[in-house]
Amino acid sequence: TCGVTNSLILHRLLVPWHESDEELRRNALTSFNFNYIVESSKYYERNTGSLYMTWQESIDKNHTIFITPIEINLVKTNFISNSFQASVDSTHNPLLINLFNQHIITDFRVAYRINQQPLSMVKNPYSYLVLSFETGGNVPALIDRLAFNKPRDSGAVTNKIFGIDYYQYTKIEADYQYYLPVFGKDNLAVRGIAGFGTPQSLAGLFFPNTQSTSLPFEKQFYVGGANDVRAWKLRTLGPGSYYDPTGTQYYDKSGDIKLEA
Repeated sequence: TCGVTNSLILHRLLVPWHESDEELRRNALTSFNFNYIVESSKYYERNTGSLYMTWQESIDKNHTIFITPIEINLVKTNFISNSFQASVDSTHNPLLINLFNQHIITDFRVAYRINQQPLSMVKNPYSYLVLSFETGGNVPALIDRLAFNKPRDSGAVTNKIFGIDYYQYTKIEADYQYYLPVFGKDNLAVRGIAGFGTPQSLAGLFFPNTQSTSLPFEKQFYVGGANDVRAWKLRTLGPGSYYDPTGTQYYDKSGDIKLEA
């Protein structure tokens, strides 16, 4: 896996109501971000490009709010192994087949963070909490409905706009961490994560014919990796996980619900 990341960060909130408030401007950031990632395996190569803007404002030293009004992701996957492509097609599973099709994801995100971690050595218990809400596919769904007015094809996982699949979804997630100092410099850390996603955006509530039937692969929950349960590789721990002695299990494990402690 390799990629390129570029960001432009401004120490002000680019909204009209912050123009004359010097204190709020000092505690706010606006970032413009571009990412391009290439994931390569012996079976396929996935290219992902994303462009988004985020507003970040510190309410006080412990409370911060993040708002991403728009993010655009374009994903394209090319098969390297013909036998792997044939095995995917042979499943006749629209969700799995659509995973390797070109698709676009647009979303809106908001997150609220409470971080009580002290800057110096930890002497008292403290907490860390992130609450997040994300909804995607609203703009393509509205364009699709108002300009084309076509229902989703029977059996298709999602609709198309300008010939490209687009996904609708809504996700909520909570990540809580509690740190208790014990034995001098050592801490006992407790963490709990809960998340839920549905393949329905806010626009889908009003235009049911545009709804997707599954979350996009990139937005599904997963377990494992450096920032999660580190005893497992990324997306290798999950429902139905087992040791595969033949090495023929290709697919990542992900889902619409996550409960972790």
